[in-house]
This record gives sequence, structure tokens and C-alpha cells, in this order.
Amino acid sequence: MKTWEYSHPLDILPKLQQASFRFWVDDMSQPINGFLCLVPGTNGDGRGEIDNGKWQAIAKELGFGLIGCFFQDKDLKSADYCLADDGSGQTLVNAINEFGKEHKVNVKQSKLLLWGYSAGGQFNFNFARWKPNRVLGFIVNKGAHYYHRQVRKPTRAIPAIFFLGEQDTPERIENIREVFAENRNKGAKWALCEEPKCAHGICESERVSYEFFKAVTKGDKENCWTGNNETLEIYPAKEEVDYSKTSCLPNEETAIAWKNAQI
Repeated sequence: MKTWEYSHPLDILPKLQQASFRFWVDDMSQPINGFLCLVPGTNGDGRGEIDNGKWQAIAKELGFGLIGCFFQDKDLKSADYCLADDGSGQTLVNAINEFGKEHKVNVKQSKLLLWGYSAGGQFNFNFARWKPNRVLGFIVNKGAHYYHRQVRKPTRAIPAIFFLGEQDTPERIENIREVFAENRNKGAKWALCEEPKCAHGICESERVSYEFFKAVTKGDKENCWTGNNETLEIYPAKEEVDYSKTSCLPNEETAIAWKNAQI
């Protein structure tokens, strides 16, 4: 089995006109360790992203499946589906459960890695806020609008990277910095990556994310590294850190990629 598709019934989700998913699994004869979910920007169709050879390679290395997501509001000027706890998140959970039924594998408690661009990153943030027990790590790439900035301790414990573009809009830059700072000051295991010469685009975020996802699946917290957001110095995490000026990175390889993306 390589690909499988699922579209969620929409009768209970009056704001949505689309909640569809495409799965990719390299080898169904092997255990599935979890799923890497790819969520595009506002009302975008991310199902084709599972054909990206780089994402397939990292999923294969981790023993994960890929899920390309397509959320679309009836009001195309809106992206209310980003509020995962308002129904859209459950459509993803249901899709995974239906995949398990169809292929006779137990995936009900499968852990998720979440990669999202723009509105997709906002969905990831809200999904992690809603179902922290399901998420191993999440990426917020240029996602800037939040109804709920502060999160509970279980969500702050999930490793995450928030990307912003130096040439993006001032509103986006400010919002990303604020949601990061509000939670990082409370000990969130999150990183902030400010990409120079980048506006509202992918830029270097995928490359950093590859290292990040490999690291968080290992679950080795003893190798945590700290990045100084001002000087970009990286070093093994110390007992005492100034959270307001630092990023938390899961290992040295991710820390190096984080630094290189900003110089």
C-alpha cells in the first residue's frame, strides 16, 4: 500500500466544505510508528505533498506514514478550521482511525508529527493545544493569528519550532514573537527561528524541520541544546537559562540547522 484517501462527512461541520486526507505508507508489512501530517496554507490542498521525495524519505527513515491534509472553509476568506478543537482536529483523528480499520492496524493512539505552513501552522498549534498527548512535535511556519495564545503545561512540554520571515508583514512577525515569548517564558520547550531575507514563504524551514523531526522521535531529552536568539550561540542546555532570550532545541544537529537557517 502506498496511498489511501479519506474524505470526512461534513454534515456535522457546517463551516467546512472540505476535510480530506491522503495517506502514504512505504511498507504496510512493517509497524507504523506514527504519522507525519503536512498542512498547507489558507484553504490549500496539501494532499499532493505526500509525493514529495524528501518527506517520503524522512517518513521511511522514522517508520512513519505521511498524511497530506486539505481543509477548506465555506467562506474562502476565512480559515476558521485552524481552531482544531472546533471540529477540524477531530476529522484528522477520525481519518486516522478509519485508516486503521481499513488496513487492520492499531493506530488509535499513534503519535503525530505536525508540519504546517501559514494557516497550517496555526492548525498545528491549536491541535497541540487540544490533544497534546497525541503530538510528538510540531512546526509553526509563518503562522501568525491566534485566538488562544497561552497553552497549558502539557502543550508547553511538546517540542516545537516557530518560524518567522524577516521580510514578512509586521503583524505576522509581532504575533509569532508574542505567542512564542508568552509560552517560552513559562518554560515551553519551543524554538524561534527568524529567517533573514525570507518573507511569507517556506525558505529554510523544511531543512530545519527534517532534523527536528528526527530528533524528537528519538525522545532523548538528555541531549537538549539551547540556542541564544540574539547571538545564535548554541550549547548544551544548562540548569539555568533566560527563557525570554533562548530557544529550546532537541539535539545538536537540530541546533546547528537552526543556527545555519538564520545566518
